[in-house]
Amino acid sequence: MVGNETPAVSERLVSKLADRKDTAPVDLTPPLYDTIDLEALDALFASRSDGNRRDGVDHVEFDYDGYRVRVASDGAVTVSRPAETTFEFDCAFCDAVIEAASVETIKDSARAHLENNHGDELTDVFAVAFSGRQCRNDCGYTFPDRLDEVADFDCPACGHDNFPAFVRQYVYWRIEKT
Repeated sequence: MVGNETPAVSERLVSKLADRKDTAPVDLTPPLYDTIDLEALDALFASRSDGNRRDGVDHVEFDYDGYRVRVASDGAVTVSRPAETTFEFDCAFCDAVIEAASVETIKDSARAHLENNHGDELTDVFAVAFSGRQCRNDCGYTFPDRLDEVADFDCPACGHDNFPAFVRQYVYWRIEKT
């Protein structure tokens, strides 16, 4: 760097990452060049001969070794740890709160909890939610409108178990991202 020149974006990026990882810039692992082309990054954020930045570049974001790196249109570099996302299912029938790191895990855990602990309550919800709807097996049967006429999730016409489809839909609408 000569005089009052601002360091290149790549230099600021390496410096910030090294600070965050509490290491020397030459000791960054994995190598930064395995993640992003630093020369291209510098070219993207370099000033043109008229002193202005390149048009159309709002920002660049990428992940590096557990960090979220953002280079803004003005060349400002931020390095942060993304918040860990969890998914939560708060059972409407008891005090259970189920948490998981992935959507698929929370769906499976919530379905198992409901099936093992709240079959009767779900039958009542099913009767209300599915009254007047057809069996998921497309057999043509329509569930009755009266709660006392619905015995369980099995279709009386074809025997199809509507529980998995209903619970999947029920759980899906009650998952929250935290």
